[in-house]
Amino acid sequence: MPPAAAPAATTTTRALMVHSGVVGAVTLPVPALQPGQVRVAMRLASPCGCVKDAIASNVSPSRATALGHEGVGTIEAIGRGGDAAAADGTLLAPGMRIVWGRACPCRQCGGCTQGTGCRRPIALGVDMAPDDCAFAGSIVTRALLPRAAVIAVVPPSVPDPVAVPAGCAVATVCAVMESAGSLVGKRVLVIGAGMQGLVAVAMAAEEGAGSVTIVEPDPQRRLRALEFGADAALEPGAGFGRADVIVDVSGGDGALADAMDALAHGGVLVLGRAGRNRRPLTVDAGLLAARAVTVRGAPPVSGRHVLAALDFLAATHAARDWGSLLAPPIALDQVGSTLPYAEGRHARALVAFGSSPGASAGQSAV
Repeated sequence: MPPAAAPAATTTTRALMVHSGVVGAVTLPVPALQPGQVRVAMRLASPCGCVKDAIASNVSPSRATALGHEGVGTIEAIGRGGDAAAADGTLLAPGMRIVWGRACPCRQCGGCTQGTGCRRPIALGVDMAPDDCAFAGSIVTRALLPRAAVIAVVPPSVPDPVAVPAGCAVATVCAVMESAGSLVGKRVLVIGAGMQGLVAVAMAAEEGAGSVTIVEPDPQRRLRALEFGADAALEPGAGFGRADVIVDVSGGDGALADAMDALAHGGVLVLGRAGRNRRPLTVDAGLLAARAVTVRGAPPVSGRHVLAALDFLAATHAARDWGSLLAPPIALDQVGSTLPYAEGRHARALVAFGSSPGASAGQSAV
């Protein structure tokens, strides 16, 4: 009688999750790949402001959901029976280094069915996720991306640390700056010098803005903004000169009211990241009308923004030291009961992953 076949090895992941506001790493079996799903061995990840806001606001996922959506990893396997493609149409394959967008379309709303854009996007790594998105967080040893995920292949010239924030912070600013319109020769005022603010400053400078001013309460962040393209760095309430374009990516409301008074005739205000605790802003409609001011929100982050984020990082990382904005990496199991956040001159904490646990890593399709 032939010997019984050995049972198939189970693929597992070590994932950072939250329950009742307490953060911790747990080991879980990774579900079997469905057609077109992508399993990713993570290399580096970072908890962005979206995760911080969700936990601080006590609206973190009530069911098991891996945290985070900023990170870079290598495709380990793709589910048989369906092709997986990047946002630019490139067919994905094991061994490719990728990032992915912070949200994926629900594929059920009217916007999805009509091709006009999802009205109920699923924020990966922060929202209570459906089954096919529960392992799509980035702060894991292995991620499992749904077929609808917005994926982009990282160019060989972009180092891992530089690529980490592409899917959220940098892609979000790409959407914000798209809404701002042409910045050539314009006086640009950026509110907030976190990661998004620094990217906005650099993008404005790269596009040929006439001047770029940052407004930020933290003195270390103000100095850092000067290194990334700001011509001037001011405290809130310091008094601003006229601005043609104001970009608010602060997530708060401390400087926005004062900045509104600085908008020149025909100026544009673009509201980017909105923290969950932002208070309502009272706007003088007569002033807006008299100055012909335009107030815009940013469009939802889509595949074109994730692709543009990688293009921007690839074009600028030799001249602008994006890697210096990341704190020294810590191992996943060194994360305590709260998420690590960057302080001082660093804009992001960084989580690094060693060899992934489990088996079946060498399969190209399962």
